[in-house]
Amino acid sequence: MTKVSKIIIPILILIVVSFFYLNSNYYISKNSWKYRNGIHIGDWVNFDLDKMKRSGRKIYNNGESIAFIKICLGKLLIIQSNKTGDLGYYINK
Repeated sequence: MTKVSKIIIPILILIVVSFFYLNSNYYISKNSWKYRNGIHIGDWVNFDLDKMKRSGRKIYNNGESIAFIKICLGKLLIIQSNKTGDLGYYINK
């Protein structure tokens, strides 16, 4: 193995592990999310405290599925409406 590959491989592994952690249910649930733009499911969303709940990637409000989580990029949570397919953006606060 060359010096370059000894440096690049651990960096790539760290990036992949970070991506999976930031998209985990644990990370998403433990943070508060503030509305930015797109579809609106609430001004502040905290899945641990609000009446809004999650099961896997689906978001429920009063037992009705309203949206699902597309991806979380650390500071940005992107959701998609079940009815219209429109995207909504929330930022981590």
